[in-house]
Amino acid sequence: MATISSIGVGSGLPLDTLLDDLLKAESIPLQMIEQRQEAAQNRLSGYGVLKNALDGLFQQAEKVAQPKSLVALKARSSHDGLKVQANNQAIEGSYQIEVQQTARAQELISQGHDDLDAPLTDVDTTLNIRLNNGTHTQIEVQAGTSLAQLVERINAEPAAGIDATLVKDGSDSPYRLMLRARDTGTEAAVQQVQFDDTALNDLLGFDADAAPQNYSVNAASDAEITVNGITITHPSNEFKDVIRGVDFSLSAHRSYDAPIEINISRDLDSSKKQITDLVDKYNQLLKDIDKLTRYDVESQTGSPLMGDSTTRRVKNQLMTALQFSLPDGAIRTLGQIGIETDHATGQLKINEDALSQALEQDTHGVSRLLAGENGLGAQLTQAIDPFLNDSKGQKGFIGIATDSIDNEIRGLQKQYAQTQDRIEARMANYQKQFQQLDLLVSQMDQTSTYLNQQLGMLANMNKQNG
Repeated sequence: MATISSIGVGSGLPLDTLLDDLLKAESIPLQMIEQRQEAAQNRLSGYGVLKNALDGLFQQAEKVAQPKSLVALKARSSHDGLKVQANNQAIEGSYQIEVQQTARAQELISQGHDDLDAPLTDVDTTLNIRLNNGTHTQIEVQAGTSLAQLVERINAEPAAGIDATLVKDGSDSPYRLMLRARDTGTEAAVQQVQFDDTALNDLLGFDADAAPQNYSVNAASDAEITVNGITITHPSNEFKDVIRGVDFSLSAHRSYDAPIEINISRDLDSSKKQITDLVDKYNQLLKDIDKLTRYDVESQTGSPLMGDSTTRRVKNQLMTALQFSLPDGAIRTLGQIGIETDHATGQLKINEDALSQALEQDTHGVSRLLAGENGLGAQLTQAIDPFLNDSKGQKGFIGIATDSIDNEIRGLQKQYAQTQDRIEARMANYQKQFQQLDLLVSQMDQTSTYLNQQLGMLANMNKQNG
């Protein structure tokens, strides 16, 4: 906006004040545009709140709508060395696990060496590492390589399937090379460590089929267990889906003298939490809608989305989605499992005792009502989807609404700039005219003063002559 320089000094007229008043009057359209911009921005923010609440409800409804999402199971082990988890594919029941042995990784520990940094070979050579599972890795070893450098070269080849380290035992030849298979089980054990250089091979070579000379061996082992009398051998201590829907793991360094009981039972608390989370998301959405559309009588101001048709449609669609019943089955309506609508607020409320009783007596019936093909989860996702997601190349209803507001804001920004330019041009013209008026009045004052002086002199001369 153009600044107003001081005028009216020559004429003594309050032209600065007059220009300020004119600027305030001319700026009224800018203030109105700013108010419209603020209202549009508030509506855009309101849609952001609405979208986030809808998205939260949609995700929870999708989660509940998954098959067997409410048929939650929990697993318990009688031995803390056996960790167990169950998913919804598991079957309720008890299983007896007997552990004959756990899986262990093979370890090779070399004879002691005097010097960590002394060269092991004076020629370039190749190290061949073969595992029982058929893996074969070649590592190039340069002349002058020390024991410490050999460890680095082995560890730089993850495909070799072994880890190398050095152990210092405090003897006269304290440095021992330890090679450990990265995985447990006999198939991951080292079959052969062979250097092309004969002298180095005689020092550090290993062949599982020959009598060990350079290394002491801690043998690999597979895990051996029985499940209800069925023998199972596994290369690791992680057992996945040995029992359908049940994963468990054994700690390698525990004692398993007695049989272990695994118990799989229904997890009603987890099922209740899923349902409670869904109701909470629904109620939060209604609270947000109420806050975004209410009218404050005291301040006589409306919220950003008051009277908004899209927001009203969201609420109506969701409330309609709750009014369903299944055509058959013992449990057909939400009221039968303790979920009812508060008619004063439209929010849902849960009768905890009724819900617990329904889950205990007919878990699958509750699951069918909430997670079935025509259950509550599906009803809610179908109601929400058109508002959030694109369909046939067209944005969802909220996306369309926010795009319209974005266009409105851009139009108002353009209108503001054009209005501001017009005001500046008009004020510049006012200032120019006032400057001319100031000059004209100042000249007239000067002329008036001169004439008054001249007339005064004539009057004095006439008095003297008389």
